[in-house]
Amino acid sequence: MVNSMDISKTIKAITSKWQKQLGAPTLDIDSLEASIHQRLPADLRSFLQWSNGGNCKFKNIYIDLWPTGAINKLNQEYQIAKYLGSKHIGIGTDGGSTCIALDYTTTPPTICTFDLGDIDTSKINHLKLSFSETINMANAGALTDKNIYQ
Repeated sequence: MVNSMDISKTIKAITSKWQKQLGAPTLDIDSLEASIHQRLPADLRSFLQWSNGGNCKFKNIYIDLWPTGAINKLNQEYQIAKYLGSKHIGIGTDGGSTCIALDYTTTPPTICTFDLGDIDTSKINHLKLSFSETINMANAGALTDKNIYQ
């Protein structure tokens, strides 16, 4: 796993491509964590402080991260907890129906993906990557639409 301190290198590497949003205040991140009853990984917290959501068309994949104010609402609307339990928190999509989520069944939490149109525990793709690793792989062209959902 990439050390969460390396998020600054990740941010520097994608700054020219990422459609950056105004960073989230710490209080907004704290409020999100309270509403989902989970602590976000340090690298994701730092990223959200830099860009509260946003998107990027990388070489082989599009990533659209939800802002802190939308994460809890979208998880409720998609009924993610109803189908997967409270240990999976959606944080964005591939621009389509594939949800990019945090998997809290692992320690530390890792990234997983699943189809928002057919949410089923048997169909979760456990990437087992940190948030930083996921963005770095996308930036390197190693993460594709084909390998984020199986």
